[in-house]
Amino acid sequence: MNFLNNITLRKKVNRCDPNTSNVSQESTDTFESKTKSTEDEHSSSSLTIDGANNDSMPELSYDDNKVPELQLQIQELNLKLIAANEEINILRIENADLKTKVKKECIETPNLNTSISNPTITTLQQNLVELENQLKQARNEIDTLNNQIATLQELLQYKQNYDFDFLTSKHNINTRTIHNERNSLVPKNKLTGKIHILSNNQRNKILSIAENTFPNNYEVCHYLLPNCNTVQMIQNIESKLCGFTMSDFCIIMIGEEDFRTTRDYHSLISKLKETLEKVKYTNVIICAPTYKYGVGSMYNWRIENFNNKLYLDILANEYAYFLDSNKNLKCSYEMFHKNKGTINNYAMSIICKDILDYIQGIKEELSASTCEHNFTSEVSQDGEDTSTTPTTFFRE
Repeated sequence: MNFLNNITLRKKVNRCDPNTSNVSQESTDTFESKTKSTEDEHSSSSLTIDGANNDSMPELSYDDNKVPELQLQIQELNLKLIAANEEINILRIENADLKTKVKKECIETPNLNTSISNPTITTLQQNLVELENQLKQARNEIDTLNNQIATLQELLQYKQNYDFDFLTSKHNINTRTIHNERNSLVPKNKLTGKIHILSNNQRNKILSIAENTFPNNYEVCHYLLPNCNTVQMIQNIESKLCGFTMSDFCIIMIGEEDFRTTRDYHSLISKLKETLEKVKYTNVIICAPTYKYGVGSMYNWRIENFNNKLYLDILANEYAYFLDSNKNLKCSYEMFHKNKGTINNYAMSIICKDILDYIQGIKEELSASTCEHNFTSEVSQDGEDTSTTPTTFFRE
């Protein structure tokens, strides 16, 4: 701002002659008119800060303090402007990236306008009808399969009740022919008893091994029930033992079907007890299941647990004879298969020999008990004391 406008010029007193006074008067008049015009033009600038007209010098201390503050504000605004420009640039870059992504997704995603924009009621109804027809066909097939399963179960039950297993009819026919050929060589009056073997063992040749082990005066028969557990093997056992007496023997070889997984063996033992307590007219020998060699530690634990419980239950209730099949078996591949760890035919022949020895021991005990009974009856008739300790058997 021009501070000279606020300065008032004073007139000089000139003492001169009258001729020059006119000229000076004119010059002063023109100067005063010029100063008045300048004063009128800059009247607004002649005002002080507080609004009063003052002919003195203005106060410059306030302006001097305001300038650095304004400079600081300008610097702060410049910094904010730079930061805003940087953010705008970042947002522009992000916007460009998003646009490219949207374009890619639009290109990659399939266009469903045609399939969605034109759904017809007729096509939907046709699809529903086709689905309903397929459901009906599936239900009909399920019903037919259920009927077939029911008929097969009835047929299997019938075969198990009155004949050999339905699943091994061909093998059973061969068994009958071998059995009949062997029995035809021995007169019927020399046959001392029957031995029927129940098992689900398909790996070993049980019938041929038993025929080679047992003497010819026994009628040997093998009921092979593959893939059946123990409860299924002893089901309707009375029909299989029709015509048996105390001189005959039924051998139940418990297989590995019940020990592939851990089960409630108390229920299995109670089922054996419930079924075999009804068979009081002949001798029943239960052969304990055999261990596996080289494989199946958990399987062997189940076998040991079951054998101990079965032995104690038979010893307490006396509904059958118990034979430990693992008694004379050696832990070597001479008696066990290398791959599956099950017993081979040589081990089965040893088990059959143990069965034969056990049968002979049972017969000797039965004959001794009958002789003792006859002797005590004769002594009682003579009036002597008959207080003797009776012999304990598994079966009476």
